[in-house]
Amino acid sequence: MRPPLTTHTVLQNRYRIVRVLGQGGFGRTYLAQDQNRFNEYCVLKEFMPARGEPHQIQKAKELFKREAAVLYQLRHPQIPRFHALFEQEQRLFLVQDYVEGKNYRTLLAERLRRQQTFTEPEAYELLIKVLPVLEYIHSCGVIHRDISPDNLMLRQQDQMPVLIDFGVVKDIASRLQPAQASAATSVGKLGYAPSEQLQTGRVYPASDLYTLAVTVLVLLTGCEPQELYDDHTLTWRWQQRITLSPALTNVLNKMLSHRPGDRYASAKDVLKALGEMPPSGTSPELPPVTSLPTVVARPPLTPPSPVYAAKPTPLAVPKPSPWESPIALALVSVLLVLFTGTLSWVVVSWLMRRTPDTPTWENPVVPTPQASPSPTVTKDPLPVVPLPLQVGIESTLNDRLAPGQTQVYEFTTPAPRQLTLTFNGDGLTASLVMPDKKTIALSKQWQDKIPAGKYQILVTNPTDVPQEYRLSVLLSGAPPPAPTLEAVPITLAEGATQTEVTARISPTQGKRFLFTAPPDQELFVELRSIGMATLTCRTPEGRVLAAQTLYCTAQPTVAGTYELDVTSTDVTNATLIVVLRPLTN
Repeated sequence: MRPPLTTHTVLQNRYRIVRVLGQGGFGRTYLAQDQNRFNEYCVLKEFMPARGEPHQIQKAKELFKREAAVLYQLRHPQIPRFHALFEQEQRLFLVQDYVEGKNYRTLLAERLRRQQTFTEPEAYELLIKVLPVLEYIHSCGVIHRDISPDNLMLRQQDQMPVLIDFGVVKDIASRLQPAQASAATSVGKLGYAPSEQLQTGRVYPASDLYTLAVTVLVLLTGCEPQELYDDHTLTWRWQQRITLSPALTNVLNKMLSHRPGDRYASAKDVLKALGEMPPSGTSPELPPVTSLPTVVARPPLTPPSPVYAAKPTPLAVPKPSPWESPIALALVSVLLVLFTGTLSWVVVSWLMRRTPDTPTWENPVVPTPQASPSPTVTKDPLPVVPLPLQVGIESTLNDRLAPGQTQVYEFTTPAPRQLTLTFNGDGLTASLVMPDKKTIALSKQWQDKIPAGKYQILVTNPTDVPQEYRLSVLLSGAPPPAPTLEAVPITLAEGATQTEVTARISPTQGKRFLFTAPPDQELFVELRSIGMATLTCRTPEGRVLAAQTLYCTAQPTVAGTYELDVTSTDVTNATLIVVLRPLTN
């Protein structure tokens, strides 16, 4: 194995190594600073395939790049974003966001030192916040494969759980191991991963639900899975360690079912089941709550200071001034009135006797009062900022807007491109102005193909306080011409629930597998290949279930023909696995 990179090593003339964060059998993780992003921290994952023949290592790299391309499409606030993939000095690296915080393994260890564990309300809160993340990645055709307390982080910034370390590297490495490889090379952690994952290597959305349930039980009990599982009866015995509400007990037991079909079909179904439970009152900060009997203590009250009847202190009364006498005040008031009246009579008499010099006195012009300039009402327009974008290189802008200000960014593309925009700013709005002046409101993540022309990005602060924002812009190369798709009907044998079909795929010739499904079933499709093949699934109505992925699921199915398009950027053999089974209640 190659030695780790030393501190201050700079890769790609951009990433400066700070320190090693961790190392496993198939990879090494570094903390680095991105010198192109104001030394922002990021994580570099180095892929180190096991020693083997050159063609095996090359195949491993191709698999890693293909999986990395799938992960790059993920855009979720509770998943570290994947930024880049590069190779240097025969080392392969993946760049992703750095999450500042502690993983749940560390949080549990801290509690165990205080003889504490996580409580049921905290477990409920964790499930409510992690399940939507799983629902998202599963809808993108991605299975995490390796959920555990080590791979869940409590982010310091907002106290939200973040899902890290997708099991891509270990999955690829396991495919390259010989049949007699040890169990240590299996995908997923022993005790956490379900049997179908450890024995056959196949994973489903329900596989992630299983590992999430095991993770929750470890946090609740402080015990490892091997202490909670009976190898002889193949049953979980965690209820001997801790007692939970019947509702949460039933949910966890169903998630832990031995057969994938007996578990919940999706994370959404688990959320629905949890939604029928009483809401948790625990705050998202997950404060340390002891697992020992709770003692409700009232905060110490500060007794009110006693009030004593004290002898009043004599007050020094000043001698009254002559001007404070009522008689003196009345006399002064009368003199002022007489003086004012006399002066007014003299002025009026003089004006009446005076001959007017100009006719303007007959119609006096009342000058218009000049309003004093008010404080700045409108902000000076900010200068348009040109963006010198380069294809394949992401530009990130961090700035601050005053109330009512709008910042305009401008760029031009001479050819059709793929544009990806990521925007974060509390209370701010962002929009994209197309060459034809059409305006598109932007969400946090926006991606689409754009034609050649001049574009503007407008960021506006409609609030009454200054706000900071972050904008990332990426232009990707135009996609290659779509390959020709040969239609291939596939069916299930009588009484069968699964079928497999293998075909030769090339960049110019793909396959469109046509599968006719009955209504109200569960359809699961998986693609396996040695090369860079991907799968796109469409419903009978033409709706895209998943695009450029490796898995897709439809539940319940609608009656009709599903289109399962398999394409590849190289020549390869691709195997499509189609599973159709009744929906489980």
